[in-house]
Amino acid sequence: MDSKSKGYFQLEPNQNYSESASHALLGLFLFSCLMFTIPLLVFFGSKQILEEHFIVDPPYSQVVPIILSVVVVNIIIVAYVVKAFKEEAMERSRESITIEERKKKE
Repeated sequence: MDSKSKGYFQLEPNQNYSESASHALLGLFLFSCLMFTIPLLVFFGSKQILEEHFIVDPPYSQVVPIILSVVVVNIIIVAYVVKAFKEEAMERSRESITIEERKKKE
């Protein structure tokens, strides 16, 4: 195997990405897992709490957990978008630094 090929996602020498491809895929995997598990936990947990502690009738004991699960999914999506904007802002600030300032930091 060639020493230049380090992986599937390769960057050109003149690219200044601060986030590696594996880091991006790991973040996507994390948020995907959160989007799968957290709404299910919220749905079944809130349904059980509503039926046992608050004694809510069946139509409401099913509708409220669904609404809460949808809200949780939207919160996770917003968190992912905020993370993406923060990374883009960091990338832009890094690109705006002049070459002399970069050499001073190194």
